[in-house]
Amino acid sequence: MNTMKAYDIAAYYDAVLNHKLGADGQEIFYGRTAWTMYNGIGRNYYYSRAGEWSWNFECFDGDYNGLFPYKTWDYTYDSDYLMGEDIDYQNDNVKDEIKEWGSWIINVIGFDGFRLDAVKHIDSGFIQEFIGHVRSSSSKDIFVVGEAWINDQNQLIDYLNSVSNCMKVFDFPLRNDFVDLSNGWKDMRFWGGLVNSDYRNQVVTFVDNHDTCRDGNPYNQPQVIRYKNQAYCYILLRADGIPCVFAKDYEDYGMAPELDVIIKARRYFAYGPGHEYYGNDHDVYCYVREGLPEVPGDGLVFLISDGTSGNIAVKNINSRQPDTSFYDLAGHVSGIVTTDSNGYGDFKVVQNEVLGWSIWVPVN
Repeated sequence: MNTMKAYDIAAYYDAVLNHKLGADGQEIFYGRTAWTMYNGIGRNYYYSRAGEWSWNFECFDGDYNGLFPYKTWDYTYDSDYLMGEDIDYQNDNVKDEIKEWGSWIINVIGFDGFRLDAVKHIDSGFIQEFIGHVRSSSSKDIFVVGEAWINDQNQLIDYLNSVSNCMKVFDFPLRNDFVDLSNGWKDMRFWGGLVNSDYRNQVVTFVDNHDTCRDGNPYNQPQVIRYKNQAYCYILLRADGIPCVFAKDYEDYGMAPELDVIIKARRYFAYGPGHEYYGNDHDVYCYVREGLPEVPGDGLVFLISDGTSGNIAVKNINSRQPDTSFYDLAGHVSGIVTTDSNGYGDFKVVQNEVLGWSIWVPVN
């Protein structure tokens, strides 16, 4: 953690608050037997009431055999039960401990926020209570993103409203567009996702994650195989959304050289208001970042294509930077584009999968 702080890197804790697994022992209660006893070694480090009670069957709603006797499921957006022993957020002791643990993670361990796993299966009222408690206990600007695995855009918005927009969510609907892009079905003029809605400030955008791209695809997820660099340009270079790069894409799947270019463009050039080009067509999408007046040499024009012809598409685009020379940072199109006195220039992109992304940045 100290090393990350030394490099000014924020760290977010991946919190599984929906269920427990790996109990220390079994209990017999109301005529049934279940793995519900947890010793809680080290619990006293973060919880002031650790000596007063222990986790047992009273802390859970049910398990894979169903609802426990004299229990009711929590008030969740999707089905309460997912796996393991489902945590009962109608139990005041449970809520008290989880909230105190959350503050400890932030204020003592030093994390800067949370990714909340399987959040649509957790009591919606408690989610708001937990986030409110943690934020009020710290002077940090606590970042929270929930993994609400909802592919339908309207339903994902409905979930955000159900928790009073207290956090951000992953933009699963946008990933549907990247699946279409990979399959060759995408019309580049039309893009969905919360990032293109009134909820654009509530989303983390991504191309793949540990669930959509697991070995063997156990969840039977549609895959993003082709035009993946184009997808990363879309999430990393636009003005809206908080983009997330999948570690396996960078480290295991050989995308590091290309991703380094796109990340470099984001770091040094992707500033200022963003503008979609009015002339986007079925096979080419263009977007402008006009830069910031106080940052000389920033701003960019990027073009991505799902074409297959190998031809070069030319688009006359307003870069918002008059009399400026640009070159393709990706190196896929040679030459210089110099804009006119109104900022317009003829920007180009190759229409194929491998070379079909160009990031035009000012010549410095």
